[in-house]
Amino acid sequence: MALKVFLVLFFFLSVHSFKKILHIFLLYIHYNNMKKYAKYILTNGNITEKRELLSCLRSKLTLADRKLEINS
Repeated sequence: MALKVFLVLFFFLSVHSFKKILHIFLLYIHYNNMKKYAKYILTNGNITEKRELLSCLRSKLTLADRKLEINS
């Protein structure tokens, strides 16, 4: 089933986009760790993905000296 989904995605997306989606999927399945998944999105994702990720946080975010702090 999963193979069929990836084959359909492959035909509708460019090879680069498919590889990126596949890498994200495998990273999430392999580690199953939201912290590493969030870090991956924040370092490799586009601006829309980053905004969506940060909008899911319920904590107050503070940016100081190029460091992001999360206050509960």
